[in-house]
Amino acid sequence: MKKFLLLLATLSLTWSSCNSDDNDPTSEICDFLVRVDAQKFANTTTSGYSIISAGIEDDCLSIQIESGGCDGNSWVPELIDSGSIAESSPEQRSIILGLTNTEPCDAIVLRTYTFELTPLRISGSNAIILRLTDWDGELLYAY
Repeated sequence: MKKFLLLLATLSLTWSSCNSDDNDPTSEICDFLVRVDAQKFANTTTSGYSIISAGIEDDCLSIQIESGGCDGNSWVPELIDSGSIAESSPEQRSIILGLTNTEPCDAIVLRTYTFELTPLRISGSNAIILRLTDWDGELLYAY
């Protein structure tokens, strides 16, 4: 009986850890957590919105966008890193903002989102340059 209960407990723990939702990263310090995913980066487009401003404060990248919609409350933003690091001083990473917007209204809406950058840190470095697709400014992330 003890072996059966031990097996049942082990299977339960294994099953619950396999079913954790690793596809929905969360942040405790910003609105969202950046995702490192080369395939998703390559398949993300920047159509349907414009970046108004972008800046880094502490470990968060703040991006203000405008897009058509009702109020922007149902928008789903996602910041994706390409997974590659360009060798320079400081090193560089490429990021892109994806936006899911299914709102049927035609009003121009401004929204600001923050994304935690700590997953982009490079060991042995204290700063990186972030190249945000469709943003002309240079973003220096010092940590």
